[in-house]
Amino acid sequence: MKDLTSLIEWDSEMISKLIKDSSKLKKNPKKYSNALKNKSLLIIFEKPSMRTRISFQVGMHQLGGYAVVMETRDTPLGGKESLSDTAKASSRYCNIIAARLFKQEDLEELAQNS
Repeated sequence: MKDLTSLIEWDSEMISKLIKDSSKLKKNPKKYSNALKNKSLLIIFEKPSMRTRISFQVGMHQLGGYAVVMETRDTPLGGKESLSDTAKASSRYCNIIAARLFKQEDLEELAQNS
């Protein structure tokens, strides 16, 4: 799976596997400490969230990667730079993009262009 923009198409078996895999990771985090070694995560926030930001940043660190946070209010996103341009440029530099946006269609546009 390249993009995860919604769980609507996931069946109960897929969700159950995700929860089981997450439980394994949580029980033995040291086993996965290099799972994302040298990988980068760009976190794009249109709507800020303390818990999301902390959990993504800490999670990437614990898995051996690193996170870069981009607050849209501090960027030309939606003004001088389109969402598709942001996606194309960001995906050249970062391995993973996580976004907390107001509109589902914006999330899908980001995924299509990254």
